[in-house]
Amino acid sequence: MTKLIPLTLCTAIMFASCAKTSTPVPEKQPEPKTPARARKMSGPFPILQNGKAGYIDAAGTVVIPPQFQEAHNFSEGLALVKLAGKMGFIDTSGVFVISAQYDDGRGSSEGLAFVKKGSQRGFVDKIGSMVVRAERDLIAVYDFSEARARFRTSVGMMGLGGKWGFIDKSGQKVIPANFDRAYDFSEGLAPVETGGKWGYVDKDGKQIIEPGFGWAWPFSEGLACVMLDKKLGYIDKTGQLVVKNEFDLGNYWVDALMLETGGAAVFTDKSRKVFVQPQIGFASNMFSEGLAPVQVGEKWGFIDRTGRTVIGPQFELVSNFSEGLAAVKLNGKWGYVDKTGSMVIQPSFDDFASAFIEGVASIQVGANWGWIDKTGNHVWKPAH
Repeated sequence: MTKLIPLTLCTAIMFASCAKTSTPVPEKQPEPKTPARARKMSGPFPILQNGKAGYIDAAGTVVIPPQFQEAHNFSEGLALVKLAGKMGFIDTSGVFVISAQYDDGRGSSEGLAFVKKGSQRGFVDKIGSMVVRAERDLIAVYDFSEARARFRTSVGMMGLGGKWGFIDKSGQKVIPANFDRAYDFSEGLAPVETGGKWGYVDKDGKQIIEPGFGWAWPFSEGLACVMLDKKLGYIDKTGQLVVKNEFDLGNYWVDALMLETGGAAVFTDKSRKVFVQPQIGFASNMFSEGLAPVQVGEKWGFIDRTGRTVIGPQFELVSNFSEGLAAVKLNGKWGYVDKTGSMVIQPSFDDFASAFIEGVASIQVGANWGWIDKTGNHVWKPAH
């Protein structure tokens, strides 16, 4: 079965990274992807045609003919594809630069891509040389962010157990596995959990912001979302609360119950039932382009860095802003608003609408996927 995993996450992962919808292997990253990392994805863009996956440019012209079983988003000039049952990497001309030989893999991040071949796991560079091998005691290894990659030493029921640490690009465990949970580095700091409380460490493992939060997200644009007294607010890099904790987490879990599929987040409700399609950056609570999504009661809106409400809570779900637009769900359909809250693309898409990257976004209509431009016109009509 051909799989298409489109853009942005993912963060949040939204058409999310390939043309694929299969259940991810344990190595897939369970973390809120920062908007900055989501923006590293680029064209060409994956499409399906006559049961095969290929790529189009932002104008909707086929630039890599459909021929693959899977086609993931481009990242750092390479895209992970599946051909004859094996994964490899192509360049933007469609030429294999790393032959299809792997059982599984992820897109390139900071020049390295995670791959799995039989019992061997690790990171290859852009010519396919294995530069970091994952040691056998590492149950899961995640993508590099700011020259550090998270690892987990053991795994319990539902993947919630184990201890977390960080390796560098030589594979050395530069921050020991002392944490109950950890997210990626962003802007020099990583959120880590110890004894049920979250704080932040630097790249040497030094505790910069002491554990004191019920939850903590990565920094984005100088601020990080944290939970205090079951409400969300924002801190600066000194740990000072600069936006009062008055926002809700609601029914949406974005930690252990968030799985990624090739860089796209799959969100679940508290019953662990998947209720939205893959989408990068979806309701990440992180700042992007000066605004952050926040939830008040059952509705989502946006605030600025001072905590001022810029777009009032009115939407069922939202994404981060990208290229001046944010996907919003209203009355069961997805559309797009600008930074004033004006609806510039009317809600008409089902279940899924991605962030814009290079002027296009992936959308779902019924069971079909396609691409639109910023006027809402299709550059690639939805296809299954």
